[in-house]
Amino acid sequence: MTVRPNGHKRDPSFAFDELPMPVIIYRQDNGCVLKYNKEAKRVLGLSTSDKALNISKIRPETLSRPKTATSKKPVNFGPVIHRTSKGKEILLAVLRKPISFDGMDCFVDFLESVCEAVSIKNEKASANHSETLIFGKMGSAELDLQTFLLTVSKELFQLLDVVVDEPQSIPIEQFLKTYIHPDFRSEVQQKIEEGMRGLGAEKKVVNVEFEMITATGRKIWIKALGIFKGGTALGILHEITEPKKAQEALVDANELFQRLADNVPGMIFKYQLKDESNGQFLFVSNGCESLFGISAEKIKARGLTEIIHPDDLPLIRQAMRDGFHNDLPWESEFRVIMPNGSVKWIAGASNAYKEKNGEHCWFGFMHDITGRKLAELKRKEIERIAQGNFRALATEMDKFHSLVGTIDGIVWEADAQTFEFKFVSKQAEKILGYPVSNWHTEPNFWANKIHPEDRERAVNFCKLSTRKLRDHDFEYRMITREGCEVWIQDKVTVIHKDGKPILLRGIMLDITARKMAEEEIRRSEQRFKLLYNNTPVMMHSIEVDGKLSRVSDFWLQKMGYSREEVLGKRSVEFMTAESREKGTKELVDFIRSGVARNLEFDFVTKSGRVLNTLLSSSAEYDGQGRVTRSLTVVTDITETKKLGKRLELAHKAARLGVWQIDFVNDSWECDDKLREIFGIEEGVLTREKYWGIVHPDDREAKMKRDKGLLTSPGSHYYDEYRIIRPVDHEVRYIKSQGLFFRDEQGNPLSGISVVYDQTQEKLAGQKILQSLKEKETLIKEVHHRIKNNLQLISSIVYLKLATFKQNDIREFLEGLRQKVKSIAVLHERLLQTEELDSVNIDDFLNRVLKDIQVSFYRPDLIVETKKEILPVQLPSDVATYCGLIVNELVTNAIKHAFPPESRGKIVVRFLQEEGNFLLSVCDNGIGLPENVAPRETGSFGMSLIYIFVKQLGGEFSVLRKNGTDFQIRFSTEFLTAPNTETVTKRIV
Repeated sequence: MTVRPNGHKRDPSFAFDELPMPVIIYRQDNGCVLKYNKEAKRVLGLSTSDKALNISKIRPETLSRPKTATSKKPVNFGPVIHRTSKGKEILLAVLRKPISFDGMDCFVDFLESVCEAVSIKNEKASANHSETLIFGKMGSAELDLQTFLLTVSKELFQLLDVVVDEPQSIPIEQFLKTYIHPDFRSEVQQKIEEGMRGLGAEKKVVNVEFEMITATGRKIWIKALGIFKGGTALGILHEITEPKKAQEALVDANELFQRLADNVPGMIFKYQLKDESNGQFLFVSNGCESLFGISAEKIKARGLTEIIHPDDLPLIRQAMRDGFHNDLPWESEFRVIMPNGSVKWIAGASNAYKEKNGEHCWFGFMHDITGRKLAELKRKEIERIAQGNFRALATEMDKFHSLVGTIDGIVWEADAQTFEFKFVSKQAEKILGYPVSNWHTEPNFWANKIHPEDRERAVNFCKLSTRKLRDHDFEYRMITREGCEVWIQDKVTVIHKDGKPILLRGIMLDITARKMAEEEIRRSEQRFKLLYNNTPVMMHSIEVDGKLSRVSDFWLQKMGYSREEVLGKRSVEFMTAESREKGTKELVDFIRSGVARNLEFDFVTKSGRVLNTLLSSSAEYDGQGRVTRSLTVVTDITETKKLGKRLELAHKAARLGVWQIDFVNDSWECDDKLREIFGIEEGVLTREKYWGIVHPDDREAKMKRDKGLLTSPGSHYYDEYRIIRPVDHEVRYIKSQGLFFRDEQGNPLSGISVVYDQTQEKLAGQKILQSLKEKETLIKEVHHRIKNNLQLISSIVYLKLATFKQNDIREFLEGLRQKVKSIAVLHERLLQTEELDSVNIDDFLNRVLKDIQVSFYRPDLIVETKKEILPVQLPSDVATYCGLIVNELVTNAIKHAFPPESRGKIVVRFLQEEGNFLLSVCDNGIGLPENVAPRETGSFGMSLIYIFVKQLGGEFSVLRKNGTDFQIRFSTEFLTAPNTETVTKRIV
């Protein structure tokens, strides 16, 4: 809580500008709006320029005020109709709290969107419907757990609104960043890590649901199954966007129903009739506590039998018998005994229906009618007294006055000519708050306390009763002493003599609760109408004559008609001929049962497009149990039907066979494609015939795997094995996966398996592997021959050196021999490793340095050689350039950098820095003079180095501090990928 400069504390509810809901503050006395937040401005379209805004412009209906002005408790009014600045009506749930704002008594209303959310969902569903081309379609992706390359199927790309002709490979990190919703990326990554954790020979299965963003910006929900085994992970992805939306809509509908049920002044219930004399409450709204003084849990556990008045129990039991045997609606008035011993009158009504499992149920409403019942009983007593001669009743007045004192309403007598009140019962003080003396002493007291809008009408009713000499019953509002409105039902009787009115006598009943219930019913009807027309589902109502009496806006939108073109016509007029005939046949069953569930019909839109739909209906009944109309929900399944056809075609094209496994009877039921793959004629295989088809070399291992699977708690199945077809004895490679279904004890009962013939892929993989092995052998032979030839050349040069006496020629030949030997070392390393075209630069340079130290040994010099070489794989040509550069620079340092009889140090580095490789040869010798530029020395060796650096696309620099440091930098793009054979092994 914050403190103002003047010391007054400010209510914390005013810090609402950033609240994610509309909030409005307005005065209690005149409704003038003082403040509202950004969300209220957005939802209601309010303008800051409107300085005279009143709450009545935003909310047409007036909400009841708290009974005491000092009440600070929040009041939840539930959904209330509001009007935006453009005149659009929306439902907003209202939570109101009295507060003090700037020294004035105000209300602050917290609003929660109801129908606007439904409208937005409707608009999104409408916009996305035409673009949903692959609703429910599946796709797959395979992840290489070594390279983390993801091979995405073209079906999955179709789900993501990307059209490709064949599977595409993409790094998993890029795929997650591009298509996975940011809120779910970490969860998907965790699931991948979970699948890889502790992965061995056995497969590992993970499940996850997440949201994806397609290439066109659509958001779709995906349910994914990941199967991790060996070095790969197979992902099977299924779009579940529509079921997700349906689930969210169901949750919203349940929350709305619960909210309405808890705010109705009475009890909504669902009652199951177990037999003709027993039943159980399945649902009870929270209104039960104010109605019966008992919690909902106790009512569901014990029912109401214990508190129903004994005299009324036979009536209730007879109603149960009638409802159980005849499915009749129930309507009754009965008494209950409250926990404090008082008696209360209850009115109840419900409709009967049957659940899918055949159970009889009532769904209905109970409310308190005690006030009306007592008023009717007391009024009858008064009328019986009033029907006698008025003078003869003078002696009965004391008895009359004592009687009216027990009536809940205000009993009164007034002069028929002057309308002066002669008598007013004490109940007037309780209902209106004014002393009884005011009725006698204050002129026109009764008329002045009537609501101004009802005053003239009420007075005219009394005058009409006097003039016509007949009784009247009318309703109006009065203002209590606290300023609240009370609805009054006034029943007036005229006492006359010789045709002249002499006295008016009546009873005023407080019907405020009834009026509020009627208003709530009216508002509920309005809410129902708004929800009916804004819910993104096709709905219509049909009268008993088969004609449409009501259709939702979404129905009209899907069918392309206006409401005038539809109402009054039969629903079958909008169906195909085949569906019309089917609808006529189904009508008889519907009239008998009153329920239709998921019947398939084809509707024809105005443009001629056929909609495949599922139709569900429930009937409404009159008091005699006859069907009066039906409420029908129509679900468009056109895309689902198309999907089913596509799946059927894909199933045939994908060489997939399906069988159902019965573990109880040890039998396998095969489809046509499976019989074709296995080369069998039988539609059902026994255990012996099946194992006779499995390849003998794979049979024992497969039996062991199947036994382990059946005894484990898992339900998912995946396996690969070979078979020998009985029809032609051909060997086939089989991939199979499926699901098992178990009983409560975990024993397998049945299963379904999909079989894929992967013989072509296996044979092709074997050919590729064999070809790679042959090429590897040839390449190694080439390396071997090159190495031998280079060593032969090196030996010839070495022998020739002894015949030359000039130092420069000897020196040139020795350098040439060393360069040839460096290249020979490279081919030797290629021959000794599994890689065919790359070497480990650390191992290669170490060997080059050892050869240099042996070849250029100086007895007058001790040279320490240190190495800092990163162990990475480089292509053979790049490694050759690096070896020749090191050979030239190290040899040059040994020859020229150190004076005789000295100790020197040479450091060779190969490191990675900021996207480049650094190759450095550094010595602590006499250094290179400042006036000497390496490139301008004319040295043959230096010329070679510049040529090699140019081939690498690098840069050459020299540092002259404490010796000489030659540095070459070139790009890390020369880093090599794993060799082809390794990749091929992982794929196969």
